Amino acid sequence: MPHRRAILFAIAFLTLAAVSILVAALVLLGPARRSARYNVLIIAVDALRPDRLGCYGAEGDLSPAIDSLAEHGVTFLNTTTQAPATGPSFSTLMTSRYPIVHGVTSSALGLEPDQLTLTEVLLQAGYQTAAFPGSVILHRKSGLDQGFQTYEELPKGPTPYRDASEVNSLLLPWLDANADSTFFAFVHYMETHDPYRYHGPDTPYTIERDYIETVYKEQIDLDEAELAGIRAAYDSEVAYVDGHIRQVLQKLDDLDVRRRTIVILIADHGELLYEHERGFGHFRYLYQETALVPLVISSPTLPVLNVRVPEIVELRDLAPTILDMLNIPVPKQFEGRSLLGLIYGESSQDFLLAFTMREPWTHLPGGPAYALRMGDWKLIHFEDGTDFLFDLSSDPQEHTDLSKKRPDITNSMRDRLSKMIRNQIDRVSAMRLPESITKERLEQLRSLGYID
Repeated sequence: MPHRRAILFAIAFLTLAAVSILVAALVLLGPARRSARYNVLIIAVDALRPDRLGCYGAEGDLSPAIDSLAEHGVTFLNTTTQAPATGPSFSTLMTSRYPIVHGVTSSALGLEPDQLTLTEVLLQAGYQTAAFPGSVILHRKSGLDQGFQTYEELPKGPTPYRDASEVNSLLLPWLDANADSTFFAFVHYMETHDPYRYHGPDTPYTIERDYIETVYKEQIDLDEAELAGIRAAYDSEVAYVDGHIRQVLQKLDDLDVRRRTIVILIADHGELLYEHERGFGHFRYLYQETALVPLVISSPTLPVLNVRVPEIVELRDLAPTILDMLNIPVPKQFEGRSLLGLIYGESSQDFLLAFTMREPWTHLPGGPAYALRMGDWKLIHFEDGTDFLFDLSSDPQEHTDLSKKRPDITNSMRDRLSKMIRNQIDRVSAMRLPESITKERLEQLRSLGYID
């Protein structure tokens, strides 16, 4: 019996020692290393409207791949971009800061090296990092290459964007080569940005940028058939890019890494399709068609399926949410809020408002403009003093301006907006203004229709 007790004691001692060693190892490795088994893939579709996706209630089955992500994850129903322009929006995504704070208030400006990015945090945590931009806007001078070990910058040439098939031709081999690594990949598709191409089944055609710009500048009335043709081309682009997203998801399955990959679908901004001011595009407007973006998260870290979150969230909240899912500490420089609590059904008073601003080009009607959403109320304020107030609960299309009928709400929201802007400016040590724009950068912006 004493011998047996000695054996049992030895076994217990060794077991305890093994557990102690494991715990010590986990402490030494830290949360970043423990989370390293989860990859992160952000799929960004430029100018994608959520109302074209089945998971947001659209009919027509344009987006089965994206919808499958929603079925196995979380769909945020009210996500606001912080700018209807690619450079400022993606800079907010990566820094978790408002455009005024990170300094990229225009796509003509670049993110400075002192701005900490999500990519840099993940690189430091041991991730392999790669980006596959679909537009010249995301060239290295944009500063968005910070932290990426692989950055497939668009080469100089006559076309300012890549087709989704070309993006995938770069992305899919990289996934093959890095399947055994822990990776963060950012992929950017341009399909739903103008020009809009109709891919079939009827005869293909393209709605060129010059045409829709002429419609806006000359305020041309389009008949129903003309408008239907333009919107059909946009919808065709949605289906086309969804097919390429399906290829990426299939690649993750084939490599058996989908089960350890967080997949996130976003857009930098939406797209106007003649709903206001006979306009198309995005950079001029702060209406919901351009301000609302899709946000879908499918993650093996979340034991939830087909969750729909109605709270008002911002694109700047995504980076802290990703780090929270990975159990990586959120840097103090990040100003957004983790959305994990909302995903798990917790109520919060922190998610009641959203801020967005357009590029500060003085030639735009009204000058620089900002928008604030507070619950169902939305204010658009122009620096020339013009205000528009909308009640989104009864007027989701923003057709009826209530600024004169409800001066109490208009004044209150304008004061709140002014305080937010002043607070952002106070946190900026040095504003970078558009005087630093190079001639080459202006030509790139002009080729994409961002300036005249």
